[in-house]
Amino acid sequence: MRNGLINLLQVFVLLTGLVYIAMGGLYIIKPDLFCSVFQIPLNTEWANQIRIDDYLMLLYLLSKSFSIIIVFVGCTMILPLYDPERYRELIYFNGVFLPVVLLIYMTKHFFTSNYNATLMIGLIFLGIAVLNMTALYLTKKRPNR
Repeated sequence: MRNGLINLLQVFVLLTGLVYIAMGGLYIIKPDLFCSVFQIPLNTEWANQIRIDDYLMLLYLLSKSFSIIIVFVGCTMILPLYDPERYRELIYFNGVFLPVVLLIYMTKHFFTSNYNATLMIGLIFLGIAVLNMTALYLTKKRPNR
């Protein structure tokens, strides 16, 4: 039987999926808007530079590909909405492990480059991980007494 804690887990899983879809989708659709949201300075000629330089084109295409992967990861967070207890492992991987690894990566680059956007994105991932860890802890199976 479901209780309020399972519903809380479902809400956090839904928020996780929506954040992944929003971040990945925004970068796929309009990279310059994504950069302005996170206060990443862009050269006015960035699109022309990408067309001219093969290395930048490869980086741009890879970053768009990874954004597509993030959107699909966000879409997979729909599965736990139906039966969160069956898909706990998916919540652990996509809702806890992935954001923690990305948080560590972003924090490392913040301290090595002092780039504020990495800290903001890292804090988003920290929030996702904390919410999911809390909900998973609250809904863990209790031993039979």
